[in-house]
Amino acid sequence: MERKKIVAVVGPGRTATEEQCKLAYDIGFMIAENNWVLVNGGVRHGVMQSSSHGAHDCKGEIIGILPYRLPSETHQPSGYLTICIQTNLAEARNTIIAQTCDVMIAIGMCPGTASEVAFAIKEGKPVILLGHDVKSLEFFRDVLKGSVYCPENIGLAESYIKLSFRA
Repeated sequence: MERKKIVAVVGPGRTATEEQCKLAYDIGFMIAENNWVLVNGGVRHGVMQSSSHGAHDCKGEIIGILPYRLPSETHQPSGYLTICIQTNLAEARNTIIAQTCDVMIAIGMCPGTASEVAFAIKEGKPVILLGHDVKSLEFFRDVLKGSVYCPENIGLAESYIKLSFRA
């Protein structure tokens, strides 16, 4: 039996915009629709919560890599997780997310997201940037020399993921 493909969705937590959360929900739903497994930071806010919610609504599998052991007053786990992994590694868990996934999708940007993207690129994983501002796109395109894909919509992102899984 072939292992299911794992897609990470990363992005801002508490600072995520409504638009980023909507996009994350749709991406999570798309991941589950394709029978891929979603992995994210597992907490109950922002892009992590919204992507988990979308995958859950499509009956998908969701792995949350939590920054702290439970109970945590500041980082409650999403109620949508299928598997909840408590690391007590804080932001260092970002490398686990990058190593676990086959493809990473970053929605929006914050310092934690930037580190997750950098770890994924270092691991040779395909990275998709969605919903980013011009400065973020320029940074990743210029500094990382084309190591990221910046589609204009979810459909193109889905096509890119499918192509990367065939490679």
